[in-house]
Amino acid sequence: MADPLVISEEDKDTGSNKSGITVRAVGIGLLIVLVIGVWATYVELYARSSRLTMGHFPLALFALMLVVLGANSLAPKIKIVPLSPEELLVIVSMGLVGAVMPVDGIAGYLLGIISSFYYFATPENQWADYFHPYLPEWLVPRGDPAIWKQFFEGTGLERGIPWEMWAVPLFWWAVFIGALLWVSACMMVMVRKQWVDHERLVFPLAAVALEMVGGTRGETGFGSLARSRLFWGGFGIAMLLFGIEILGWFNPMLPIGSYYPKFSNFYFMKDARALVINPFHFFTMGFAYMAHVDVQFSVWFFYLLNVFEGGIFARLGFDVRGAGSDKFCTFPVAVAWQGFGAMLFIVLWGFWTAREHLGNGLRKALGRAPNVDDSGELISYRVAFFGAVGGLIFMSVWLWWSGMSP
Repeated sequence: MADPLVISEEDKDTGSNKSGITVRAVGIGLLIVLVIGVWATYVELYARSSRLTMGHFPLALFALMLVVLGANSLAPKIKIVPLSPEELLVIVSMGLVGAVMPVDGIAGYLLGIISSFYYFATPENQWADYFHPYLPEWLVPRGDPAIWKQFFEGTGLERGIPWEMWAVPLFWWAVFIGALLWVSACMMVMVRKQWVDHERLVFPLAAVALEMVGGTRGETGFGSLARSRLFWGGFGIAMLLFGIEILGWFNPMLPIGSYYPKFSNFYFMKDARALVINPFHFFTMGFAYMAHVDVQFSVWFFYLLNVFEGGIFARLGFDVRGAGSDKFCTFPVAVAWQGFGAMLFIVLWGFWTAREHLGNGLRKALGRAPNVDDSGELISYRVAFFGAVGGLIFMSVWLWWSGMSP
């Protein structure tokens, strides 16, 4: 399979790198984001079923993109101009961003956190005396205790949603989140050429999207990957096993059994972390197919190192206090801090290797390097640099205004 992230000279000459930001592409992308938000929220929070926005490639987006691609293949037959690969990339990019918002994303945690200060306040914890006076009115919604019971327990829904209580806090949180996304986009523009053109990094998640929409090959339907018998063979096997599991879950009385391979835990040392063995994990297979071999080696090697170190620390009684009950922390805590140090080193090393490119971008932003080409970027280096600086200043003022110490 050709590298889907590499644009050939032939593709450049045929104009395949044109912009796909059109009215219909943005409209379809917004519709997909809306459907994912409603669908994932209902399925996970109300039906207590599948987590549609989790995984390397969100299942909800994958299902909707199959519908879009199928309809796009039929468009020429009803004399409708099909979506171009560039427009499809805009749609799937919007879907990827929108899929991280609901349930397990920003929206899923934000509403619950800013609503908990009054619902969980009791005479015993004395939040009303020592906590509530320091909460800005524009940051946290305030209302009658019955409103919080309605939000958390679902009682009194007939009264409707008190939008006037939520309007101001949600506005200011949306402004802060928007500034955060803007700064992230500006930083992405500053480092994109270094990662894509100079270091030639491969992005497995982007590779899946590119293969689905046809990449840079000028295709408008399902793409060569989806036309492959091997692709549909693997898809069919996975869906068959998952389908049997789903039927057995919702209908326990059906005598169909379970044919999906189960994982097992292997302990090579007493008190060590379990080594999870799953010889038939589809998500891992999909990631391994798209990722480089050296990245895959790093994944399993450092995982084994994590297990081995955890066992040694357990035998010696070595531990780091302060985060032992944090379920989001890697176990053991000492290894979690080690991983944070490794990530910090990778970030600093990335800045060091990109120093020449970042220096050129900075000089271009300051008007000292007019020969540096930024025409292929989403926005100019000047806008990206001063946009990131302005966004960081705004977020700092916002946090200070909310009560955070400098």
